[in-house]
Amino acid sequence: MQLLEKPKVNFILYGGAIRGAKTIWLAITFAYLAIFYPNSRWAIMRADRPKIKNNLLPSVNFVYSQREISQHIVDRNRQDLTYTFENGSVIQLFAESYTQDKDMTRFHGLEVNGFGCDELPEFQEQTLDKCFERAGSWLNAGYGANGKKPRPLVLGSANPTKNWVKTRIYDKWKDGCLPEGWEYVQAKVSDNPYVPESYKLSLKANMTTINYQRFVDGDWEWVESNGHEWLHEFNYTQHVRKVAYMPGLPTYLTFDFNVLPYMTMLCFQVEEIAGGYRVRFYDEFCLEHPRNTAEDVCKAWIQKYPKVYGSAPVSYCGDASGENRIPGFGERKAFNPVRETLKPFLHSSSNRVYKKQFFNEFLRKFLNDILSGHLPVEVWIDETNCPKLIKDIQETLESQSGGFTKEKVVQEKTGLKYEKNGHCVDAFKYGLLSVFSKTYEEKYHKVQY
Repeated sequence: MQLLEKPKVNFILYGGAIRGAKTIWLAITFAYLAIFYPNSRWAIMRADRPKIKNNLLPSVNFVYSQREISQHIVDRNRQDLTYTFENGSVIQLFAESYTQDKDMTRFHGLEVNGFGCDELPEFQEQTLDKCFERAGSWLNAGYGANGKKPRPLVLGSANPTKNWVKTRIYDKWKDGCLPEGWEYVQAKVSDNPYVPESYKLSLKANMTTINYQRFVDGDWEWVESNGHEWLHEFNYTQHVRKVAYMPGLPTYLTFDFNVLPYMTMLCFQVEEIAGGYRVRFYDEFCLEHPRNTAEDVCKAWIQKYPKVYGSAPVSYCGDASGENRIPGFGERKAFNPVRETLKPFLHSSSNRVYKKQFFNEFLRKFLNDILSGHLPVEVWIDETNCPKLIKDIQETLESQSGGFTKEKVVQEKTGLKYEKNGHCVDAFKYGLLSVFSKTYEEKYHKVQY
C-alpha cells in the first residue's frame, strides 16, 4: 500500500508463497482505489471463469462484505461479476480465457484504469502486455482527494514458478534490474499473523519436500529431485529450518578453497542431544571476487558472530590439500590465512582437517546414512542463512565412480572456466567427516558392496 503512494510505481507483483493474503490484497486495494477515485473502473482477473467462481469470488465477497467497504457498494451483479460503488466506480471480475480466445479479442474495447492479475503465472505473458496496453484507457474517472485522476496500474500476485514470471520479473528483481516503476514484494505464510501455528505445522508434516520449499518457503529456485543426487537422503522439510547461532558453543568452520564462483566457508555447531548429536549449520560465507579469499570469509564470520556475541572456541576443517605448499609461494599453504585470521579463537585441538585417505563412494553412504537417520546424528541447516548449501545439495548429482558430477561453466566477464556446483557439498562432507571420522573409519571405510 505504501508503494502505491509512489507516483512512479505502475506495476507490483506480490506474493511468492501460499497464505500470504495475495488475493485479499488485490480485493482490498481495488476497493480502496474505487472508493478514492469516483467513476473509476478496475478489473481483477483469473485465468478462467471457473477459477473466478471457485477461488477469486469467495475472497472478494468476504472482503466486500466488511462494513468499511460494503457501505460504499450499491449493486452486486452475479451474472456480470461486477461491483458498483455509490460514487459510480465499478470493479469487474474478468477471465483471461486464453484457451477460448487466443487472439485476446475479449480485451478489445475493455476500458479500465487498472488490472489485478490474481495468480499471474497462470496467465500468458502476452496477457500482461495486454493489461499494460488497456490500463488507463478509461478516461472518465473523476479526481480523487489528492486532486489527481488515477494513473494506470497493473498489480499481480504469484506463487513461485519456473515460467516467464520468474525470468521477466523475479530474476530481474533479484538482480536489481527491474524496470523503473516495477516492484516485487515477497510474502510468506510466516509473515501472516492470522495463520494458526497448527496449520503451519501441518504443512511441514504433510507437504512434499519440493512443494514445501516452493509454496511455503517461497523459493523460486526450487529444484525437482531426479533421483540421482549425491546426497539423495536430504529432505528439505526435515533438514531445513531456522537454526540459531548458540553463543559460547564451539564452532566448526569448514572450507572449500576454490575461488570461482566463490570462496566457500560453512559454519556449524555440534550439540549433544539424547542418544546422539545435532549438527547445526547456522550460516555460510560464500564470497565472490574480490572478497573470495580465506581471509575475507573468516573476517566476515568474526564481524557477524564474535564481534556481536562474544568470543567462542573455533575448530577448522576442509580440503586436506589446503595443507600442501602452494607452488611458487614457499611455505605458504591455503590454511595459513585461516589460522592467521582466526588466531584469537583457536585452541590446541582446533585443527580438525581430515588427512587420511577416504573414498567418495563410502563417504556418500556414510553421509546419506546420517541424513536418513540411520546414525545417531541429526543435521539442521538454516533456511535463510544457507541458501547456497541447500541448493548445492539438491543440484549435485552422483557420478559413475561414486563421486559427484561438477558442471563446468565459463565466466562471462573473464572467460575463465570453473565448476558451477559441488563447492558447498565438498565443505559439508569435510565438516561431517572431521567430526565423525571415527564412525566413518570403523563402519564405512572398509565397506564392500
